[in-house]
Amino acid sequence: MGGAFEQAWLLLKEAFQPAQGNFLGAGMNQSVFGQAGNPDVVKVGDLSQNPGQIDDMYLNQIMNLMGVNNNMFAGQQPIELTRDLPSNVDTAGLPILSTQPRLDTLPRGSEGLYADNVRGRNLANTLYDMNDQGPLLEALGLSDLKRENFGASIPTPDQGIPEQMVIGEPHFSQRNVQVHDPAFYSHLDTSQEAADARGPAPRKLGRDYNIPAGTLEDFARTVDQNPFDDFVAPIEDTYYDFKEGAKTDDALATLNQRQDAINAMLASLGLR
Repeated sequence: MGGAFEQAWLLLKEAFQPAQGNFLGAGMNQSVFGQAGNPDVVKVGDLSQNPGQIDDMYLNQIMNLMGVNNNMFAGQQPIELTRDLPSNVDTAGLPILSTQPRLDTLPRGSEGLYADNVRGRNLANTLYDMNDQGPLLEALGLSDLKRENFGASIPTPDQGIPEQMVIGEPHFSQRNVQVHDPAFYSHLDTSQEAADARGPAPRKLGRDYNIPAGTLEDFARTVDQNPFDDFVAPIEDTYYDFKEGAKTDDALATLNQRQDAINAMLASLGLR
C-alpha cells in the first residue's frame, strides 16, 4: 500500500466503531453515528444493496483531495469493522464502514423531495459550466445534489460553495457548504437510474464538450497517488479479519467488480 491513503488508512484503523458512538440518523443508503467531541462521523452502508456506493465514496474522496470548487466535496474513506454492529444496522448483508467530517447538514426544503431533486439537477448543470473542473464533473456524472446531501463544515466554514447555490433561493446565511453524499453516474452509464439522475439528453464527451488538459492531468495524478485498491483495503481487512466466512468471497468479488467499473471509467477518459 502506498500513496496519500497509507498514512490516513493507518489512522482510520483507530477511528471509533458504531458500537462506540451514538446513532444520529439514516438516509436511503447509510446510517450515521457520532461521538461527543469527535469532529468526524462514521457511516454504515451495505455493499450488497448498493455496490456502486463504493465508487461514489472513492470519487468523493478524489474530488476532496483535488480541492475541486473550493473543496466542495467533504470526502469519505472506508475504515475497518472491528466490533459487532449495533442491532439497528446489523441487518446489512455486506456492511461497510466509512468516516467523514461531521457537517451541519441542510434540512429538506419546504417544497419537498421532488423539488429538491430538480434543484439538485439544475445545480449539477451549473457546476458543469462553472470553471475548468466542470467538464470533469460532467464526465463523471456528478448527481444527487439535493440540499439534504449538503452541510456546512464546522471547523472550516469557508470551504465549499455558497449555500444559496444549493437551496436555490435568497437566504440569510452566507455560509459555504460541502456535499457529503453525492452520486456519480459516469457518462458510460446508460441505465434508467442514471438517466433519471442526470436528466434528459446529457451531452457527449468528446463531441459536445472536452475536459481541459490541466484538469485531466490533475485528476489522473490524484488517482495514481490514491489507487482504488488502497482505498478499499480496510473493507478487505473487514472480511478477512472480522467477517471471515461465507460473505468474504461475496465482498471481494463485489470489490473486484467495482475496480473493473473504475478502470472502465478511467479508460473512457483516456487514462488507462
